[in-house]
Amino acid sequence: MREAISALPYAPAVKVVCNSRAASGRKTTTSMAAYPTPIRLFARSATRIPDSTSKARRAARAYLFGGANAYEFTAMAPEDRVKVALEQGAQVHPQYRDAFETGFSVAWARAPFTLGCAADWTEEKRAQHYDNLCAIDGRIALAGEHASYIPAWQEGAILSALDCVQRLHARAAAP
Repeated sequence: MREAISALPYAPAVKVVCNSRAASGRKTTTSMAAYPTPIRLFARSATRIPDSTSKARRAARAYLFGGANAYEFTAMAPEDRVKVALEQGAQVHPQYRDAFETGFSVAWARAPFTLGCAADWTEEKRAQHYDNLCAIDGRIALAGEHASYIPAWQEGAILSALDCVQRLHARAAAP
């Protein structure tokens, strides 16, 4: 298991969340969209969240920067990441900057105890290490998106946890 853990690469990623005023009566939906070059945004999602101080609603837009762009964004200060996200968002939605209120960012590679955003399996690495990573090793059993065939998604983490519980149950029930 130790060798499998050491061999598993993690994908670099940066998330920038920008809170902005939602237009009155305008519906904000969740969407994921890839943008062509020169826009470096990897994905965008928008969600309406209630504002506790008024009946107005706010939209939170989250940007994920993956691949080579993640290294560039990881090297930036958090406030600079927000600034670039606003510049990039304004290329798609010109009114975006005017509605902006506040923002923050996280670079997974800089978070303590985290090597990146999600497992970044190659077919070769998976063939070589996946079974060992998911095997019960003494009193240790791993579960999570990194130990699944659906990395970077909650579904992968849940399916991995269910598989882990089934394997633990089979081991405990064995004669």
